[in-house]
Amino acid sequence: MLKPRLFLSIPLALTLWLIPNGSFAHTPQAGAVEERERGIQLYRAKDYSEAAKFLKIAVKKSATDDQAWYYLGLALTQQPKELKNATKAFETAIKLKPNSAAAHTGLSYVLLRRNKFSEALSAAQTALRIEPAIASAHYVVGVVRLSAGAFEDALAAANEATRLNPKLAAAYLLKSESLWGIYVGPLESPPLAERRKKNSSSVPAPSPTEEQLEERRRKRKHNETILGQSAESLETYLKLNPADPSAALWRQQLDTLKVLSNFGNVDGEVIRYGDEVTTKARVLAKPEPRYTEEARRAQITGTVVLRAILSADGTIRHILVIRQLPFGLTERAIAAARGIRFTPATKDGLPVSMFVQLEYNFNLY
Repeated sequence: MLKPRLFLSIPLALTLWLIPNGSFAHTPQAGAVEERERGIQLYRAKDYSEAAKFLKIAVKKSATDDQAWYYLGLALTQQPKELKNATKAFETAIKLKPNSAAAHTGLSYVLLRRNKFSEALSAAQTALRIEPAIASAHYVVGVVRLSAGAFEDALAAANEATRLNPKLAAAYLLKSESLWGIYVGPLESPPLAERRKKNSSSVPAPSPTEEQLEERRRKRKHNETILGQSAESLETYLKLNPADPSAALWRQQLDTLKVLSNFGNVDGEVIRYGDEVTTKARVLAKPEPRYTEEARRAQITGTVVLRAILSADGTIRHILVIRQLPFGLTERAIAAARGIRFTPATKDGLPVSMFVQLEYNFNLY
């Protein structure tokens, strides 16, 4: 079972950010150099399948060619069905040259792709002990920290990665997600709706004092600043990697982040929180999303959490993904949210727009 992720997925593209500097440990045997160099050339041209073919020939002819093993690992990492073989290729390169920071970094990345987080962290930390200035190794450390809910540590790793390599797109994605995590807070279990139901009481809560209200406003402004920083990082990521297959979804999220970071103001309208209205919005109909076949086959369960604005005009606006699930379940939840019908909140007798959190549970029976 996969855990719900906060925001974005690990990008597939390695481009050239794992290309090592310096010499390799072993000189290839005669007859293998041509295949190796052709494979490297194809890898640089992003023809990963053909690159792997030539590199496999190279390592077959010269099993001690750590450079050929390393590039074979890179080429195979770009092919989802070859991740185990990519792992073996990097491990072989490391056996041949134990102090290769690049090979340890490549291994950490492919282990990350395989959801082997503790092993990925160990490999990345080894790479950084050898060469502390590898941006991609800091990136891997950050993703592992993020997966554990250590958002501040993940942000520190992302900042270091972007400092070392300002063109490392994936690190800006990590930075955006880390800031988002700081804003959202740690994953909660059981789901938020269940906790609220358990903790609810028929006794009304006392009205907050003015000091408490001011503290809430201060905290909300701080959180909205964090969302603004998250938006900046996401925008940088999209500029550096516009071909991301999920770019359309991320641009929608970017627009929403910009809106929500505007200190509660949308096109000059103040968006209210639940404790700032006279009567809260009342949901009249909330369509339930259905499983995608891909998610059902993968046995995915969990909760998609969204944040949205229930507008004074009765429409749903600016849906922000707080918790996501893979295989199209997040998109199904967003589509369902757009079908909600409700009576708007009011403030002093007038309809107003209000922030709301929506949760969609996906369970297999």
